[in-house]
Amino acid sequence: MNRLKKLFSVLALIIVLQMVTDNISVLAENKNDTSQKDTFTIKMWTGFRFSDEATLDSTDYSADIRFIENPDLKKVASLFAVRIKVFPKKPDIQIISTEDIDKWDTCVNAPIVGYYYIIKGTEKDKYYLLELKEFAKKSEPLPYWTLTFTWEEIVPRGK
Repeated sequence: MNRLKKLFSVLALIIVLQMVTDNISVLAENKNDTSQKDTFTIKMWTGFRFSDEATLDSTDYSADIRFIENPDLKKVASLFAVRIKVFPKKPDIQIISTEDIDKWDTCVNAPIVGYYYIIKGTEKDKYYLLELKEFAKKSEPLPYWTLTFTWEEIVPRGK
């Protein structure tokens, strides 16, 4: 009986050590993730400028992205930028060129939570990858609608 207790103690110790080792590995992986992701929230009829992280009125064209009601489709939210494209899953930045981006539209309609957006900023050679994390207060009147994004600056491949 004593040997059985010792055997179970050794097995329990091995399991605990394995769990600790697994957790250390996960922590090390997270520590090595150097991607910089920031967050911003904008309300309907506002914009956001990445260079100084400023929230602006949507009529201020220095904003890199603007959140407005589509002028042609009432009660349809739209995102406007110098160039913008939506992706249902995280796009591979390495296969997207600046030449590709220059052919994209300036607007996307009906932003979807969980989707990704690549935009060309208002400053020369500035590009950003955004993920829509939340579309809040959609049941409220338009002025209450808010979008929350995570974002990071990206460098698409050249022409």
